[in-house]
Amino acid sequence: MKRSYLLPHIYQRIGVWMFIAAIVALICYAAVCMIIEFDATDPDMLLSKRGILVRYSNLVICIFLWISILFTAFSRERHEDEMIESVRRKSVVNVAYTVFLIYLFIVLFGIISDTYFGPVPTYARNVCLLDFASIKDFMHTITDPTILFLFYEAVFRTRLARLKKALKNE
Repeated sequence: MKRSYLLPHIYQRIGVWMFIAAIVALICYAAVCMIIEFDATDPDMLLSKRGILVRYSNLVICIFLWISILFTAFSRERHEDEMIESVRRKSVVNVAYTVFLIYLFIVLFGIISDTYFGPVPTYARNVCLLDFASIKDFMHTITDPTILFLFYEAVFRTRLARLKKALKNE
């Protein structure tokens, strides 16, 4: 008997609603920060690391986004069949290959540029578009699980929409 590790379809709906709530909360948070920044006499006190607004709202918004991505990415479709399952697997493999190739290219670019061109001189760091700190930041960003889930969701939903459109046209 085949085992499915996917969540029921209702979790996908919950994930979409949580994503919408997190985006609305993010917009409200940005608006509140703008209002506090322009209207308060001492905005640094409210928006500092000691301020409650920054500490807890960032945490809540991030948790809502992560859980919504998890629910949306790992839930069944309404009619899950072998074709959708193969699209799901192909999407995971394509995202893994793409991220691995980008990561490998960045590492090789860093090694080659360091070997042949040497480190960036201090006077040219402000002019240079790519220094090694920004390359490291990009490497960490592209391997972040949240970004990987978003890539997977985009690839999977795009392939699924194409598949449904092709089946509808036939």
